[in-house]
Amino acid sequence: MIQEVRVIAKPGIPDSKGDECLYEINRTLGIKSVKRVRTARVFRFEGISAEKANLLAVKLLAEDVFQTYRINGSVLEDAPVVLEVAYKPGVMNPEAASLMKSASDLGVSGLIAADSSWEYGFYGDDISEKDIDRIVNSLLVNATIEYVVKEPPKTLVIKGLPGHTRIIPIRNMNDDELMALSQDNLFLNLEEMKVVQDYFSSLQRDPTDCEIEIIAQTWSEHCVHKTFKAKILVNGQEKPPFLERLKEATASCRHPLVLSAFVDNSGVMEFYEGTAICGKVETHNSPSAIEPYGDAMTGSGGVFRDIVGTGLGAKVLASTDMFCFAPIGIPDAEIPPGCLHPHYLLRRVVAGVKDYGNRMGIPTNNGSVHFHPDFKAKPTVIVGAYGILPAASSTKREPYPGDLVVTVGGRTGRDGIHGATFSSGEMTDRTMDVNASAVQIGHPIEEKRMFDAILAARDEGLIRTITDCGAGGFASAIGEMGSKIGVSIALDRAPLKYPGLAPWEILLSESQERMILAIAPANLERLMEI
Repeated sequence: MIQEVRVIAKPGIPDSKGDECLYEINRTLGIKSVKRVRTARVFRFEGISAEKANLLAVKLLAEDVFQTYRINGSVLEDAPVVLEVAYKPGVMNPEAASLMKSASDLGVSGLIAADSSWEYGFYGDDISEKDIDRIVNSLLVNATIEYVVKEPPKTLVIKGLPGHTRIIPIRNMNDDELMALSQDNLFLNLEEMKVVQDYFSSLQRDPTDCEIEIIAQTWSEHCVHKTFKAKILVNGQEKPPFLERLKEATASCRHPLVLSAFVDNSGVMEFYEGTAICGKVETHNSPSAIEPYGDAMTGSGGVFRDIVGTGLGAKVLASTDMFCFAPIGIPDAEIPPGCLHPHYLLRRVVAGVKDYGNRMGIPTNNGSVHFHPDFKAKPTVIVGAYGILPAASSTKREPYPGDLVVTVGGRTGRDGIHGATFSSGEMTDRTMDVNASAVQIGHPIEEKRMFDAILAARDEGLIRTITDCGAGGFASAIGEMGSKIGVSIALDRAPLKYPGLAPWEILLSESQERMILAIAPANLERLMEI
């Protein structure tokens, strides 16, 4: 049985989320029929009694000074319109794990699963169904990851059987079939798909789904930087690729303070008293175009992990960013179909970067925002971070034969799948519908706990080498780490968010808050204690 706890502000206490929602309804959407908005938190617990749910409400969920709660009942009875917005089943809710752990810490036994959502009450005399539909679709719900709850769930447990590895008959495909295979998932052009086809024809076999997904991920814009490595023509004359010119410019300086450049997850320069500073920026454009809040958050989380994955591990000090949007006053009619308005993108991207860093105690110490009509279909979202580490630990090391691969941090799910390949695709009116799995959900508290553990392990000398688990998931991170000596990956040992993932999904998932370590077998016991 599922117990429901609803928490709401007491009468007379400001409802900041409701007030913000009302502001956006009146100002951004121009809907004047809504005069007031009240919000309530909805918590669901499966496997415990109403008495235990009441204990959680008193001890954990409601602050008696300014909030009230109700078990298995409504708290917005007087609102003309009430609707609940929740994450879709299978999309990770970062609060769920915290609810489970907190209940355990409070001695609540028997809890099988937990979830949370938001309930909205709209007040006004002439609120039409059309108004509510526009509020839902333009403001409250990102259909990629959220939905309006029509009926309470019968269970919070996600079930599924592991998928099988499939053979992809690429050798016999014509050009149209090759592009149909690539569209929406692999994002390789016809020339690239023919290279893959020719390769497996030379092997006289067809690839598995796992193999072709790895090739697409490795060949993606995000992972291999095809634009930066491409030939450049200026006034008919060929110039060296951007990436080559960047490397040459850095090398030509021969600056004695540069300790590491273009060989690690971030660049490193010498600082003072045996320390070094590292820095990294990267783009998070395509995912942020369809879910700006969540993917701006995970963009920050990703560069934070790049800092921690530098050398033998660095401590993140600060966040930075650069954003490019269309003018926020651009008429709705000028926004391409399937794209979000820049006013909404701006607010949600800024909030995402702010919230992820603040929850980890990492300030955003500078940034910039730029506007131009050319960004109306796809924004540019650049996030970055800086960190500090011992200069003696700033050089990337190689694993030894026999070392163990250890994954640290969050569990693996379907969120973020095709995130790397998605970076190579064009934004179209279908993007938000067909690329939902490229969206990642951030959990900054999990990342903070992981960082603390990694720095403790570093200080005890337990880490041989480290890298972040970002674009391409285990395939990229572990494959890169073992590229010189080879590596075996035990996918059946990967901690999963829920059952039902196919092997290629476990290997390629870009679920957040994960790092990969290589350690000596003798250090495993102590590392697991940490």
